[in-house]
Amino acid sequence: MTLFRKLFVSILFFFVALTAYAQSYSIRGRVCEERKNTPITGAVLRLGEDYLWTMTDAQGGFVFENVQAGQYEIEISCLGYVTIKKPLTLQQDV
Repeated sequence: MTLFRKLFVSILFFFVALTAYAQSYSIRGRVCEERKNTPITGAVLRLGEDYLWTMTDAQGGFVFENVQAGQYEIEISCLGYVTIKKPLTLQQDV
């Protein structure tokens, strides 16, 4: 596998915004190539077992709306890149 494919992304979505709305959250961010920091258009993001999903826009941006607090796994895939999975915990505000 080429080095380019292994680089996939530096997940800049590490919580550009994690905004609480009545015990639900919006998760926003960007998916970019790790070395060049260029946005990846058309990447598919899946969240949790219910497979809420979204795709990145032309600037690599994405949003998940109305996500409940809990533990999830976020999966990011795009043709030509290695699929990655990361744990994600959304804690309820006290």
